[in-house]
Amino acid sequence: MEGDRRLEQLYQLGLVVGATLDLTRETAAFMGWLVEAVEPRLAALFIAERSRRELWLVQVHGFDLPADSRLPLGLDPWRWLGEQGVAVPSERDPCRYVIPISVEQQLFGTLCLLSRCPPDRLAEEQRLVSTAASYLAPVLGNIWRYQALEQRMAEVERLNTTLTGLLEDLQVANRRLETTAARLEEANEELKAFAYSVSHDLRAPLRAIQGFARALLEDCADRLGPRGQDYAHRIVRAARRMDRLIQDLLAYSRVGRLEIRLRRVSLGQVVREVLAQLEAEIQRTGAQVVVEGPLPEVVAHRSVLVQVVENLLSNGIKFIAEGVRPRVRVWAEERGGRVRLWVEDNGIGIPPADQDRIFRVFERLHGVDTYPGTGVGLAIVKKGVERMG
Repeated sequence: MEGDRRLEQLYQLGLVVGATLDLTRETAAFMGWLVEAVEPRLAALFIAERSRRELWLVQVHGFDLPADSRLPLGLDPWRWLGEQGVAVPSERDPCRYVIPISVEQQLFGTLCLLSRCPPDRLAEEQRLVSTAASYLAPVLGNIWRYQALEQRMAEVERLNTTLTGLLEDLQVANRRLETTAARLEEANEELKAFAYSVSHDLRAPLRAIQGFARALLEDCADRLGPRGQDYAHRIVRAARRMDRLIQDLLAYSRVGRLEIRLRRVSLGQVVREVLAQLEAEIQRTGAQVVVEGPLPEVVAHRSVLVQVVENLLSNGIKFIAEGVRPRVRVWAEERGGRVRLWVEDNGIGIPPADQDRIFRVFERLHGVDTYPGTGVGLAIVKKGVERMG
């Protein structure tokens, strides 16, 4: 008869436990069944945290404690209850016992019980409670897994929200980039048209001015007189300077618009090509140019590198004090996977205060009569180096 009653009690437990995935409802249903089945004097149900570092007090019977109290894992539950002010029996009281709630050595919780049962029936009660605890363990495991799934789903939802926001921001940024690219393309086309206009429409009148001024000097010099000849010479020089300025502006524009294609380039060949281009100027000034080789290969856009080196060498020959023979020394050194090209000269130098602005377009430190030029050369050097990275 007693066995039938215990079976009925376990059957009733199966009806009230495991119907939901709500931790509070399931543990309350279990505690309600326990109180009705064995009528303990005290009972405390602890659930293990998923971190396995604490036990969480979720249900009590026969005393009052906050339901969210925490018990460090490994501490005796009865001792802890006593420290919280609960009147607990002596360790020698056989009616005080602890039942672990676990499946295959995985701890889901702990049940503390102070029984009213007579000593001769205590073992039977403990077997009943242990069996009930084994019913509760998989229910808690399912709740754990469900909570973990909910947490993962919440994380996924947050990530989806974040990714959606990032995607929207990226789409907005892409639209802005497309708009900017279209404007840049339009500006580039306008710049190409302007460069064509400068190259053809503006230089043609300059050539005409130069041609007529020279014709005056050649055919009508005796009728112009000294003053008229001086004026004609000034026209020729001014037209020549204007043509040179237009050519430099076009070169600067091309460096900015050119599609850069980096390739391995022989620095030695580039320097030799530049020296060939400057041969007339070197002979005119008597410049001594020393190239300390061999110069290594570099990764660059060849035509841009030629412009850069040409402007540097040309400046080294040009900006020399009066009566001084230009001397230019060229060498290279490799540092950390990069090549540094040195162009050292005995020229007039650049004051520290002017070393930033001298790389801007049209910036000059001296008058045209002292040192000819347009003030664009170093700007081309800076732009070319920046474009090549």
